Amino acid sequence: MLQSARVLRALGGAVLLLVANAKAFADRSWAVADSIAVRHVVVDPQGSAPGWWGSGAGQPIVVAPTERYFFFVTYHGDLACDCNRYELKVFSIADIEHALAANVGGVMQPLRTVNLFSRSNEGAISNAYWEQGGASIIYTGVGTENRRGVYRLDVASGKVSLLSNPEHDVALSTLENDRLSYLLPNVVETRITDKLDRYPAVPLDAGDIGALLSVQSRPSQWFSKVCKPDQCEEKVTPLAQGPNLESIKSARQRWPKTGVLRAFQVRVQQSRIQAPSIQAYKGTHSISLMELDPAIQGVTLAPSQTVAWKEGHRTVRGLLTLPSKATPHTPVPLVIQANQCVPELFRPDGAFPTAHATQALAAQGIAVLEIDIPIVDRRPEVERSPRELEGMVTRIDAAVEALAARELIQRERVALLGFSRGGYMTLYTLTHPGRVPLRAAIAADSFMGSFGYYLQSQLYPDNVATSMAAEYESSYGGVFWKNKESWLKHEPLFNVDRVRTPLLLGIHTNEYNKSVLIAYADVVGAFALNHKPLEVLFFPKGEHQLQRPRERLYSLTATVEWMNFWLQGRPPADPERRARWQEMAAHSE
Repeated sequence: MLQSARVLRALGGAVLLLVANAKAFADRSWAVADSIAVRHVVVDPQGSAPGWWGSGAGQPIVVAPTERYFFFVTYHGDLACDCNRYELKVFSIADIEHALAANVGGVMQPLRTVNLFSRSNEGAISNAYWEQGGASIIYTGVGTENRRGVYRLDVASGKVSLLSNPEHDVALSTLENDRLSYLLPNVVETRITDKLDRYPAVPLDAGDIGALLSVQSRPSQWFSKVCKPDQCEEKVTPLAQGPNLESIKSARQRWPKTGVLRAFQVRVQQSRIQAPSIQAYKGTHSISLMELDPAIQGVTLAPSQTVAWKEGHRTVRGLLTLPSKATPHTPVPLVIQANQCVPELFRPDGAFPTAHATQALAAQGIAVLEIDIPIVDRRPEVERSPRELEGMVTRIDAAVEALAARELIQRERVALLGFSRGGYMTLYTLTHPGRVPLRAAIAADSFMGSFGYYLQSQLYPDNVATSMAAEYESSYGGVFWKNKESWLKHEPLFNVDRVRTPLLLGIHTNEYNKSVLIAYADVVGAFALNHKPLEVLFFPKGEHQLQRPRERLYSLTATVEWMNFWLQGRPPADPERRARWQEMAAHSE
């Protein structure tokens, strides 16, 4: 077996090269770049973070308390600027009511539009809500120098005003009785030496150690600003004396932050193969509130269907996407994306924007099965126990055997992909193989569950250290030194010698979490010492869920190339990568 632990840096030229080569994949209806450009409706514009992934819970249509207006927010990625573009659109309820009565059809134009873009990991528009009187919208927007500020949009005039101090980078805001309060983030660094300084017998020098264990964004102070027609007064408030997250919630509950649409209905229409559209309805009359997404006009999406199989006495369901050209009784390779299954929403890549690439894989002739990991659909039964881990292996075996029996997929050409905890489930499945052999795997920015990180967790602040240790101990049967047999049985890195599958490991870091490289060191070491095939894809500025368009492009392209190579024998275009993977394949068992 080949010893291969390579690190690729998703930076500048490499990313631009992939953009240039995006059209290199042949005969596909959906390109990786389409996954970046497609438009989504932000499911909770009142929230403080991009919330369009996952379950989709939220209220995308926000009605003014006066019931005169409503707004919604959309976004899409733009590879040319490596930014995400957001649009906040405000509509007049009276105008729509008149248009419906006249049955004019077509697309209704918004009364007001705010267009902003963000090159950072933050949403360009977030935390948007109606002012108490319902005449203005307050929102956090990205302004100059990529700094977030609190803005007011006066709907009647269209005037936009900056309410917060232009020197501040705002995290969250609330407005009540003309008082604007907003939270300023403060970066607090925790170094390895902070926790070890309690042991004076150990000679330490911060410059020698030099590695950040963790950098956490913690609130330090509130900035309060009272604005009346003739003056503004600013006041800095220590966090302990100022509002907190609970007071924000109660403050917003004290006024009717949203109204109710009574004159007509507005629906966000979408399905797994239908991009979101927003329509206003009254009786048999309707009018669209957003034009068709130009980014994917004429692009064919591969069909998806809900499938079911048995796990003992339990019926489990997933979402199967087959290549558009698939024919009955002609099995195709399969990639299982293990995280969360959301069949009712438009998610062309899958539940998450990192590594998942459903439509791009289907365009290459590969079927994709999206499944829940056991903690999603069996939480009360498996939470905090080894049953979660064992249940994952059972699920993979049962799903593959059911689909193979229907002659939909090739049992001998199956790969597994997981993000976050799904990546942990992937690593466990590789190190505890079941009946179905896996040809390839991807674990993207995942919790690894390793003994080494169990020990390293004690260098974190006490409350974090306690909760992290409890997570490990619940999964592996208790404290290691009292439950060694269970740990040796379940902990993935103690079982790396059983791996027979090449793994692509995604690692993301950002300015708030430099410790992640420490967390993955033992994973890379275990694979290397056991001569197991490993490729590492490193995003030095990536969020846990990748946000920047070029980072996402690089991540999804790597997924398609990795699966194409191991499942279909198609080498990647890059000669260095091709040579490395071919050598890896030659030494694989």
